[in-house]
Order: sequence, then structure tokens, then C-alpha cells
Amino acid sequence: VTMAGFRQALLGLRRLHSYIPTVADAAIFDSKALAVYEHHRLSYMRFPLDAVSFKVKKGRAGGAARPVLLFQDKPATLEHVSPCAVVNYGLFGERGNLGEARVGGPGPSTEHTVSSLEDAEVELSLGCEPLAHQSGSNPVFLAYSAWLDGIARRLCEHLCDNKEAYPTLPVTAATPGELLQTLINTVRKPIFPVKAADDTVDPSKVIIKMRSKIYQRAGSFLDRNSGDVPVRCPSDDEMHRRGFARQHIPVFNCRDEEIPVPHVYIARNDVVTALSEVDPMIFMGRDNTLVHAVRLVPRAVVVLRSGKE
Repeated sequence: VTMAGFRQALLGLRRLHSYIPTVADAAIFDSKALAVYEHHRLSYMRFPLDAVSFKVKKGRAGGAARPVLLFQDKPATLEHVSPCAVVNYGLFGERGNLGEARVGGPGPSTEHTVSSLEDAEVELSLGCEPLAHQSGSNPVFLAYSAWLDGIARRLCEHLCDNKEAYPTLPVTAATPGELLQTLINTVRKPIFPVKAADDTVDPSKVIIKMRSKIYQRAGSFLDRNSGDVPVRCPSDDEMHRRGFARQHIPVFNCRDEEIPVPHVYIARNDVVTALSEVDPMIFMGRDNTLVHAVRLVPRAVVVLRSGKE
């Protein structure tokens, strides 16, 4: 899907304002935006779980096998548009999450600070808070969470059914049922529970996160793209001299205007939708155990309205 195609599919939102001054107007806006989404040709609803599966792709020269996602028995990225949702936080712009504390990085500790642009990512965290015309949690967002959870379960079922192709799977499970349950309990997903003040988990509230590296080696970028590497901000110029190119993830307002990279700011409580891909992953963790995961990779974001009132 080209960016032009993505924007064309959202033309129904172009007549709406990017800033809503009153709660009443916000309710009308959100209701219209959600109605547009539900008929969007790239809504997640167009990709039923019954048509999602996986197959084994053997590694080259004796390398490790990996799972390939299929839709209607054909390789797919499930490129789709997420439901209109309230932002928990967004780290975009020139430097993404540079300087932020994160868990799971290199080194002896799992906690680290993102200290270089080579490691920096853009991040978008969406919550199930109600849109302005809703009460309680956003039901379309919760259904989207269940869809992603279903994809993760299908990955676990695929690994269990093809365990001979993945020799690093846990070997302590005595039965296929136990192995499947172990995989389901340990799969990494872009879905995160929301904890209350007393540290209990509310199953009706979730957060969904998507992320992507800002820069990649310029050589691999140029292999897939013709022409020069665009420079959109001072960091791009700096990184290009070091052999890296930006994986540009455009951010638009609802008037179909792309926001320049240095001016992108996605704030808490903004209402957005995002074009993203589903990426199944399998790799060895630091303790030499298999990590299996389903992640969301953003490709474009539309800020439908500001969260200010």
C-alpha cells in the first residue's frame, strides 16, 4: 500500500478539524472517524483470524528456520489500519525514544537507557480509553486487541505443531498440550495489561504498543529504494555520514498534510490511527532459550485530533 493509497483511503476524515474545541464537537468527530474506520478497506476486520496461519521457512545454509505469516495461504504482512484510539504516549520526531529508559537491552542488566541513534526507535502506545462519544473502554480497540492475541496464539500453535523444525523449543514439556500452554504463557505480544493502584490487572483494559528502529544501514535501504537517501532533519545528515538511513514513518494530520519530522509531536490523549504490519519473530534470548514474539511495526500515523479540550 502506497502512502498515496493510505491517504486516499482516509479522505472521509479530511473535512474534519484537527483540533476540536468542545467536548460535544469531539463526540461528533470521534463517532464519524470510527464509522469511517469500520468501513476502511484496511481495517483489521478485513483480515479474519480463520484465514491467518503460518508456515515454516527453512534457513539458508543450515540456518535456523523461522515462521512465515500467511493470509488465505499466501505470505502476508497483514498491513492494516488500527482502530481510532487514544494515545498513551508517542515517541516520534527526529530522535524517537533516544534518552528514554527501557527494559531488555544489551549488557548484564535488563534495564538500560537508549543512548545512540543507531538503537533509537519510534514508539506509539495506544490505550483502550473511550473515545469522546463512548463510555467505558473503547470496544473496537478491545476487539482489535483480541485479534492480535489470536494471531499470537496461532503462532504458538504453529510452533507446537512443527516442533521438529524448531529444535530450540522448550524440551521440558511432556505433552503437546503442555508445550502449547508453555508457548502461550511466554509469547511476547504488543498487548500489555493495565494495572490498578493495588497492582491487580483489569482484563478489560489493555495497552497496545508498536515500534520500529529509526535508522538502518544505508546499504540495505538503497537495495530496496532507488535514488538518493532523503535528509529530513539534522540527525539524518549526521547518520547518513555514518552509513545509516532513516526508515521514514510519515505522520499526517487529518487534512492530509504530512508533518515535517522535526515538528512531529504525538501527545498523550491525542486520537490517532496507524498503518502497521504484523511481524512474527523467533530468536534466541540471552539465556539461550527461544523467544517467540508477534510485534506491530508502524508504517504511517494519522493524528485525527488533539486531546486538548
